[in-house]
Amino acid sequence: MKRNAIVSHRLRGFDPVDASLQGLKNALAQSITAFEIDTRFTKDGEILIHHAPYMQNTSGQIVYFCDVSYDELKTEYIQKNLKYLPARLVEFIREMQTNNAYGVMTYLDIKEFGREKEILRLFDSFSLTENLVIVSWLPEVLFAVHALDQTISLCFSHYPLVPGAFLKNIFLQTQFRRTKLVHGHRAFFPHNDYNKTDLNRYYTENKAGDDYEHLATAPITGDLLTMLQAVNGMVCCDMRLTNRKLVTLYHELGIKVAVYSARNEDEIETYHNQIDVDLILSDNHELCSSM
Repeated sequence: MKRNAIVSHRLRGFDPVDASLQGLKNALAQSITAFEIDTRFTKDGEILIHHAPYMQNTSGQIVYFCDVSYDELKTEYIQKNLKYLPARLVEFIREMQTNNAYGVMTYLDIKEFGREKEILRLFDSFSLTENLVIVSWLPEVLFAVHALDQTISLCFSHYPLVPGAFLKNIFLQTQFRRTKLVHGHRAFFPHNDYNKTDLNRYYTENKAGDDYEHLATAPITGDLLTMLQAVNGMVCCDMRLTNRKLVTLYHELGIKVAVYSARNEDEIETYHNQIDVDLILSDNHELCSSM
C-alpha cells in the first residue's frame, strides 16, 4: 500500500500525548506524509487541537473547552491542574511552514460547527490549503466549507447502518446507550437527515462542546452525496463496521473510503487488499513514517 494512503491517526505514537505539537515535530522529522487531527473551540473562540471536547485536571475534574477561555486554560495548566496544554491550530500550521511541509496531507476533523471561515483563512494565509482535507461528522461543517471554497476535498465520517446492523452489533448498541448516561455533551443517535435533499434538514442545534457521532443508513444519498462527488470526496468509517460490500457501494458512487484505526501491518493488508479501502488511519506511528 502506498505510504500516502496510510494516515497517522491523531499523530499517535510520535509523542506520549496525542496530537501534540511535539508529536507533529517528531512526525515531520521522520518524514510523515499524512496525519489527522481534531479541532475544538474555547469559550473565546481559540481553535485547539484535541479530540475530546474536554480535559481532566489532576484532581479528575472535567474541564470543557467551551466553558473556559484560552487564558483560563493556560492558567489551569501553569498551576499544574492540567497534565498538558493542547496546542492551537495556528501553532500546528506555523510548524508545518517552518519545516516546509507543504507536501504533507492534513486531514482536519472539525468537531464543532461555526468556525469554518477562520480555519480556512489560517490555512490559506500559510499557503497550506492545497493539501488540506476537511473531515467532519457534521454535514453542516462540510456544507459551510464547500460554500467558502469548492476546491477543498471533503470527508464525511459516520457509522454506516445497514439493515439489521444495529440489533446485531453490540458495539453500536453500547454507543447508543451512552447518550443516556452522564456524558452530557455526547450526542450519538440514528440520524438519517444525511440522506435528505433539503439542506435545511442538515442543520441541527449544535451546542458548544457537543460531541456528535451518528448512525446513517449507508450508502448516503441526497445533497451530501452530490457534494462529496463534486470534490472527489470520501467517507470515513469505523473498521469494525466496514466490509467489501460497503466499500464497493461507495466506489460505484465515485466516493473513496477511509477507515480507522489500523494497529499493525496485517490489518492494513487486510483492509487494503481484501476490502479495498482507499485510505487507512493508523495508530501505529511506525507504519506512518519512512524512517
